[in-house]
Amino acid sequence: MMCLLKKVVERVLGSDILRKELISKIQCDIVAEYRKEVQVLTEKVVQLEAELIATRSEVRKSVDDLEQYSRRNNLRIFGVPEEANEDTKVLVSNFCKEKLKLNVGVPEEANEDTKVLVSNFCKEKLKLNVGPELMDACHRLPAREQQQRPKKVW
Repeated sequence: MMCLLKKVVERVLGSDILRKELISKIQCDIVAEYRKEVQVLTEKVVQLEAELIATRSEVRKSVDDLEQYSRRNNLRIFGVPEEANEDTKVLVSNFCKEKLKLNVGVPEEANEDTKVLVSNFCKEKLKLNVGPELMDACHRLPAREQQQRPKKVW
């Protein structure tokens, strides 16, 4: 009986048709498994891309908030003519005295390499006596079009 069974199995396995069917079935199973894995990975990529977009948006908002926070005490003054060898802190001090009727002294440090006057004042202290110790920095900001201008004077 064993010999007969052995002969039947050998004949069935020896058949080219059966061998091709087995190979085809195995290939289909392998392809189906890979498709499942690719689908899982594709879904993961889509999820990660969505998270990346959300994270970028949060980072941009955080950076914008920090930039706004760092500028909260800035005062921009436009339209002040630029002069060679100017001292922007003196210009701001004179502007505050003449136009704003505030008594502002001239702080020690100046930086004149940019276009628009910027003077950092504490908002709360601006309502009080505004003296030279309250002016952190004063400098010109770059213009939209770069022009020839006086160099820094220290």
